Amino acid sequence: MTLERNIKYLGRSKAIYSLSEPLYPRYASGITQHVWKSHRLGSDPVVVKFRRLDTPQSRSDFQNEITQLRKLEDCRYIRGILDAIEDPADKAIDHGMILEWFPETLWEARENGRLSSFGLVGIRKIMKNVLEGIQELHSREFIHLDIKAQNILSNGLSAKLSDLGSIWPASPSSRGTAQPMPYRSPGILFGREWSKEVDIWGWGMVYVHMVQACIRPDIWGLYDRLHEESTLEATTAYEERVRQDIFHDFRLYSIRLYEECEDRWPGLDPDRKDVTIRSILEYLQFPENEICFLQEVLNPDPTARPTAKAILDSGWLDNLSEDH
Repeated sequence: MTLERNIKYLGRSKAIYSLSEPLYPRYASGITQHVWKSHRLGSDPVVVKFRRLDTPQSRSDFQNEITQLRKLEDCRYIRGILDAIEDPADKAIDHGMILEWFPETLWEARENGRLSSFGLVGIRKIMKNVLEGIQELHSREFIHLDIKAQNILSNGLSAKLSDLGSIWPASPSSRGTAQPMPYRSPGILFGREWSKEVDIWGWGMVYVHMVQACIRPDIWGLYDRLHEESTLEATTAYEERVRQDIFHDFRLYSIRLYEECEDRWPGLDPDRKDVTIRSILEYLQFPENEICFLQEVLNPDPTARPTAKAILDSGWLDNLSEDH
């Protein structure tokens, strides 16, 4: 399937969609563009997301994502599906979905240096919207499993959670590798069982990155991939570095739950005994109240990590103080 500008597609609703430009052009080299900005004739822009043909993703996986989006159509903080494009080879299934349009992702706002204009209050408002999206999923016993800045869509200070391609049942608990780096929770990094609490860890790490980009945009993001780790061959080394960093920064060796997986521990580095997540956030000039909040959210013990509802009910994200 060749996708080009001005190609038109007929939705199941009988609306006509004309492709205008591929999104995420930075990934264009050697990769088929499968997400496009489009225009519904006589209406506002939309996004057309096609099933990728250059990956092993099956038709059933893509159809499952559409089915889940249909089930979540009443959610206020999850990007909604507007229409679908039928598969010409099988009219019972779809090969494209029509989604709400947003001007940018939170990743793009960070990369473009715009977070400082949002301020801490603006970041809290955006992150509250994201957490409300997570809570909408958790209340339906689903885990997002792919919380990252690239999957947070923003329009000014309003935001929605997107990309349900990795959605997973919350019960029973699971085990195995999941979540993108650097948002992967300690429980997954060290082979523990996991459930909804991994989404809270991912959300907390996005929050750290957004505040850091607002306050200290001159410093590389915490646990982000370094330039020398940018190749596919360096992926294993990058993941191991972050695993060691989190092991030391959060002192996992002192938490009983991680004593049960001691065979997976990296070597203890005595030179890092004074380095903790608190000292790192202090070095990055985070306000004290933000540090206290993040220490609670990023509790390495998953059984003690607050739920999305508990964080929302705490009222912290409604804090209007720019104190830093």
